[in-house]
Amino acid sequence: MSAAPAALASAPAPYLSTGGGGGDNTTTTTTSSASDASRLIPSEVPRVFLSSGFSAAPYVSSILAQVESSSSTSSSTSPATITHSITDSISLLDVSLKKEIESNHNKLMENVKHLSTVDDGLLAAKLRVDALQSSARRIRQELAEPYLVITQKTAQLRTLCSAGEVLRHTVDALKTVQKLRTAMASGSTLDLNKAARAYQEASTALNSYDLSGVDVAQVLHAELERANATIKQGADTTLRSGMETLSQSDVGAALQVYHALGELAPAARAVVERYKRRLDDELRAKLGDNTPTAAGPGRGHSAKEWSAGLWSALNSCLDTWHGAIVAVWHLQRVLEKKREAGGRRTFASILVEEEEDEESLPPPDSSSLLPPLLRTMWEGSLSMWKKHLSRCARHTSLKEELTASYVKFERLLVSYHERIVRDTLDARGGGDAAVPTGAAGRAELLACATSFANGYLARSLARCSDAAHAMFGKADGVSMGGAVPSLADGRRFVAAVQEELREAASAPAGLSARVASGVAKSLRVLADKAEMHAASGEEQAKVGGLCSAAQQRSAVLFTHLQAAHLAAVSSSGGLSEAARAAVQPGMDRMREVALELVLPWFTGLVAEAEKRIVKVHGDASLTNDGCSSPTVYCKELTNLLAHFHAEFLRRLPNTAPGESGGAASAANSSGTSSSAGGSLAPVAGQLARALCRRAAARIVALCLRHMALRRPIGMAGRHALAADCAALESAVEKHLCAVTELGVTYRALRAFRGALRADSVDDLNPGCAVADDLPSELLLHHILCARWPTKGEGVKLPMDRVGLSVSQYSLWLDKHGPNETVDALGASIETYENRVKSDGDRCSAWRVAKLWIETKKSEAAVSS
Repeated sequence: MSAAPAALASAPAPYLSTGGGGGDNTTTTTTSSASDASRLIPSEVPRVFLSSGFSAAPYVSSILAQVESSSSTSSSTSPATITHSITDSISLLDVSLKKEIESNHNKLMENVKHLSTVDDGLLAAKLRVDALQSSARRIRQELAEPYLVITQKTAQLRTLCSAGEVLRHTVDALKTVQKLRTAMASGSTLDLNKAARAYQEASTALNSYDLSGVDVAQVLHAELERANATIKQGADTTLRSGMETLSQSDVGAALQVYHALGELAPAARAVVERYKRRLDDELRAKLGDNTPTAAGPGRGHSAKEWSAGLWSALNSCLDTWHGAIVAVWHLQRVLEKKREAGGRRTFASILVEEEEDEESLPPPDSSSLLPPLLRTMWEGSLSMWKKHLSRCARHTSLKEELTASYVKFERLLVSYHERIVRDTLDARGGGDAAVPTGAAGRAELLACATSFANGYLARSLARCSDAAHAMFGKADGVSMGGAVPSLADGRRFVAAVQEELREAASAPAGLSARVASGVAKSLRVLADKAEMHAASGEEQAKVGGLCSAAQQRSAVLFTHLQAAHLAAVSSSGGLSEAARAAVQPGMDRMREVALELVLPWFTGLVAEAEKRIVKVHGDASLTNDGCSSPTVYCKELTNLLAHFHAEFLRRLPNTAPGESGGAASAANSSGTSSSAGGSLAPVAGQLARALCRRAAARIVALCLRHMALRRPIGMAGRHALAADCAALESAVEKHLCAVTELGVTYRALRAFRGALRADSVDDLNPGCAVADDLPSELLLHHILCARWPTKGEGVKLPMDRVGLSVSQYSLWLDKHGPNETVDALGASIETYENRVKSDGDRCSAWRVAKLWIETKKSEAAVSS
């Protein structure tokens, strides 16, 4: 008995859990019932049989396999033994079940009583349900006959009402049709508006109810169709006549008829489409592929005759376009004046409402501001122009003529656009124009001829740019070794610039600005190439010797740039403001490069001049009473200016009054007329003369500064310096520029000469004659240096206090303004006062300087 349970217990795991591969769901659903059953089974009996997935065949197979495998070692696991064990287990289970039933006998009997009570309740409910069903059958039999009678009466009433409705609507239709017959019977004096209203009323009455199958209704329908055709024919005739003669009364009468017919919007759109077709037919007849204009010259027509025919055809097409736009505008005006019955809405507002219901809002462009009909006509006509002009671009002769004469073509298009605006804006009592006005409207129209405009602008740019490239040959990468541009190349470029700017001056504003922009590009090309081929390095700033080859090259390039600048300036006078703004960047670029070419000359001149001016501090003769005039440094300075003029400035055009050297002559010969060159020479000369004025002003200022800083100096020395000022003025006038052009610097030079000639320092007080023109810091330096007594306690200038040389102090003065200089000099005076306590021991120069410093401080306080 113990071996069998052991064998059972050793059954394969699958059969102990799922009984041959059953799912986890089955095990879960039977867990509670298996646990109740296990309570009845003795603990020594295997519980494999309680598995929800137990299968007998796999279980027996596994047991037999174990028996067979263990038969050689033990006899306790034979089939008989196992069967006997199972039988005993069943017996035990049967005994357990009996005990369980006996222990729960009372509960079982109580449940049986409850089942009997439930059975009695179900029987009573069945009897009541049968009674209700019997009552329902009896009531149904009682109501069936009245319901049938009511159904029949209802159907009879429905058919009677339907017949009455058909008869009533038929009678109404007959009455309204009779009114229509009366309105249509007037013959030649047919009132279309009255007939249209009668037709609309009859149509509404006939179609308001389904009268299909009524013979008289079919006859009335045919009669209405004939009347509708007659009314529409009359309205169309009146509308066409009114549109051709621009008669508001005829057009208004026709539109009233269409509104009565309920076809106002389709009729208005049909008018627009008719004029669009008329324009399309005219464009096809004049500019189509099979027309003489598309064939080009050479077939029985000379080029001149063919060109005249082309422009005549374009004028004819534009006249048709003008007439179509004006006609649709006339229709729009009538729509805005006519109102529906009762005066509530205008016809134009009705069309707008219908379009808003049918279409989305138009794109936000200039044409979207137009009423629907005018917008449709404008956009449709532009589409036709664009289509036919695109076809013209496919024909060589047409493309060449319209591209070469695009200025004339654009002027023609713009003139017709302005004519439409003029004819529709105010001339006939209208409100808004029929087309978009201003630059936006012109731009939309000119967009149709974009290909010709682009071709014309490309040729314009090529003519100037090619001339600029030709001036320097093909060696664009050469900086110094390329050939110098010839005068002929310069004249060709100048002529090209003048020709294009003349064309721009005669072109409409938009095209003028675009042509001027192309000219500006070519000017920049020339300036860039000149900059690329220009010499560079320190040699450019050496002006003490002869003009080198590199410097001569810069002079020639400067001459060409100035000649081109002169041509641009002289030809831009007739341009519009937008065109002048477009060409200005190119002119500015040329000016910038031209000045950069010769700027090192003037920088070198100032540097060389300062080297000579500084020698004034080492001229011992200025201290003696017997010094001569002019001084040594002044002779060297004037000789430098004379050399600079003779060797350098004479190579530049218009750099001295009344003088024009070889380069100037070259500039004047580069395509400018004698009259224009004479009047505009000062403008051209401004490029180099500005540098001359700046250099002259700087040299004079340096001279004045170092003369004021010269110490010690005697009476004869001051007079010698005054003579030097006169010599400097004469040299500047002769070799650089007119001294009057120096402005403040020239007045300071004259005033300083007066200060040098003053007998006493008291003559230089703040109220003296030279006080207004002479800078205060310059006069203070003169007082503290030249007018300070050599005997006694001296005053230390700012450069003395910090140990600067005169040249270093000059650089310091360049970086600091007049107020800072006066403050520094005031500190020097205070230092002097601290050393010399008594006023009686102080010199008269101290008193005048003190007055000047107090005056400048009070002026600064007032201004702040």
